[in-house]
Amino acid sequence: MRKNQGLLVVIAQLIMALLGKHLAEAAAKNSAGHYNVLCEAWRVAKEGQIKGDLTADDNTDYLEIIKLNMSVADVKWQTLFDGEGEEGEWPVMEKKLDAESKKLEWAAHWPKWRAAKAADKAMKDNEEYQKQKKRAQNHGDLHLVRHAIGLAAQEAMNLNNVLKAIGTDRDAETVTKINTALKAALCGNDAQGGYNERKGAYKETATMTGGKSAFCTKAQARKGIGHDILRLCADDSDGACDVAGTANIISGGTMQAGKQKALTDNCYDTKLSMALDAEIAKVIAGVAAKLQVLGTGKQIVGIGLTSSTSCTADSTDNCVDYTDKTGKGKRYTSVRMCSKAYGSSSGIRKIQERTIKTESNS
Repeated sequence: MRKNQGLLVVIAQLIMALLGKHLAEAAAKNSAGHYNVLCEAWRVAKEGQIKGDLTADDNTDYLEIIKLNMSVADVKWQTLFDGEGEEGEWPVMEKKLDAESKKLEWAAHWPKWRAAKAADKAMKDNEEYQKQKKRAQNHGDLHLVRHAIGLAAQEAMNLNNVLKAIGTDRDAETVTKINTALKAALCGNDAQGGYNERKGAYKETATMTGGKSAFCTKAQARKGIGHDILRLCADDSDGACDVAGTANIISGGTMQAGKQKALTDNCYDTKLSMALDAEIAKVIAGVAAKLQVLGTGKQIVGIGLTSSTSCTADSTDNCVDYTDKTGKGKRYTSVRMCSKAYGSSSGIRKIQERTIKTESNS
């Protein structure tokens, strides 16, 4: 917790330095650089959501590797698993193999190995499978093939055990908390046009297809990354963010439908390369670095470009007004995209701690 507080202090200091040094006043023009920063925030909040694919069950890829290992094993090993019914189960085989004196701790693995042998036998009439199997069995360096696959199976087993333990121990409530926070960071709540997972975009409301004067005020800013991307790029005279299909987002005084999706679909969708909390911290720093004093009257603290005194003009403003979210008594994480995402950090750390503990015990 102290680490996070320290990070917030550093970010706050960075913001104050930026506000002192980078007083910007510019005509509305291409805001692609600012768009890219918000896009990175969108990517992290979208890709950072924890998928429900870690369970207490065996990983399917691991089971496939076991089948492959069985298919190239020698006859003596394969014959061990030919017993029918109870005769082939571990309690009987444990005595038959004198497992205790030989220290064969196979109880947990035996059912999987036996299932792999059954799967191999079931493919006896599959010509392609048998051709590949024969090719492997007749390989000049079969002992090396077996050794390599055996090593892969061992590593797969170790990883499988770690994933199963995480899936068993993972707190569903914590995962829900993280995912809910990240979805709120993307698009706010349902009333504000919350994130539609199926469409990969926010749920379009009447406000989002209305005029900038209502949608792009400082009161509306920071309610979602997707909304702020639209606010930044909405223009009636050019493609302010240099994204194909989004020139002249405003037509006849209102914003065209579907433009936010076009803007966010253009964002990178690469998987996270660091831990989620580290990615979030990087995004916070990136957006903070773009904060400036904007406009002719220097009345706006935000990101983007403007040559007027607001972020609501159709032709001169390509900015997001965060004035109410910064300054005395405020901190940058009050901007929703950061507060919601950062608010999930305690949950993220819980999962990381469980993962580290599980890996150290595997």
